[in-house]
Amino acid sequence: ELFKDQPIEAAAGLLPLYELLQLNPVFTSVIVESLTTEGGASSSGPTNRPPMIFSFVSLASYLFTHASSVGTPRSLSYANSTMRIIALMTSDEPMTAKFARESGNIRICRQRLPRLPESPTSRPILCSILDCLVLWLRHNLHKKLEVSSYRSCIYSVHSILWMLGRQRIRLEYHWEELWKSIFLLLEFTSSRVDNVKVLGRVDELIEETLIALELATLLAERLVPTPEALHQFVYELVRSKDIVDRQLSTLTALEVMIPSPSTQPRGVPLTIQAQALRAIKTIQGIITYYEGKINEKGTEMEIGDVMNVIATEVERDGLQTAPDREPEGPTRRLDSSSEGFVKWACRDGLALLSSA
Repeated sequence: ELFKDQPIEAAAGLLPLYELLQLNPVFTSVIVESLTTEGGASSSGPTNRPPMIFSFVSLASYLFTHASSVGTPRSLSYANSTMRIIALMTSDEPMTAKFARESGNIRICRQRLPRLPESPTSRPILCSILDCLVLWLRHNLHKKLEVSSYRSCIYSVHSILWMLGRQRIRLEYHWEELWKSIFLLLEFTSSRVDNVKVLGRVDELIEETLIALELATLLAERLVPTPEALHQFVYELVRSKDIVDRQLSTLTALEVMIPSPSTQPRGVPLTIQAQALRAIKTIQGIITYYEGKINEKGTEMEIGDVMNVIATEVERDGLQTAPDREPEGPTRRLDSSSEGFVKWACRDGLALLSSA
């Protein structure tokens, strides 16, 4: 009830931001330049005003945390459009790389449980953007799933992983929160097939999520900042074995025709269905390998003992993943529809003018 009228009417300013990012490449360069010019992230500037992106990311965290709990068409429209803005930003590799290298103090919503871990006062902007994506993944798993926004969220995750891998940037981030949230989404859709199948395009959401997760396995050694973070990633994979194993039957229940990669004509790109099947097999292969190493040490083991086994194997041989696979960037095209949001933004804009 407290948040039923949120966001405030001034949030209508998200509409020109969305339009400029989508239509004007010069605007993208202006955002990047603002982070290092006077008044940007690297300087307090004469006005001591933080860059626009700081306020936007902070607003996004609040919108994503409360979107579904408020559940009004207006709040969902603002949240969905904000997710599209983040997807547009993360699809631009130079911009995303800049976000990974520039730091600042961005306030992130902490009003719902489970809360994100405490973070340093100043950290890379991209860490705060990842926090926003985690908040969306965690707090909007409802019967009427916002499939389009979840797909945009996974697209952003994929784009960020792809950029970090290409640029070889090891981001100091609490990665386990992202892995847990991705598995939470896959668990939700696989356990509620009858409910979500009527929403449409849930199969594509699952496929894209699996492909992004496979990308994480291919790039993990380049992404995470410490050996411990890599060990934690493997642990999250192993403990999510049942969720991964259910994905093929989930896609089958959603009436997805999944071809075998071996039936694809040579030289023709794999369909998204074949990519998803390949992703399942890649992830299952990793899980099977490390599960076998753990079982060799005994079936009754504490978490610390399991982590020690994983650490020993990874430190000795590296992460056991598909050695002949080249990582691939996102393939889907972004949904550019903003009709519903335009209506609400225009109403709020008129309300602001009338009260001026």
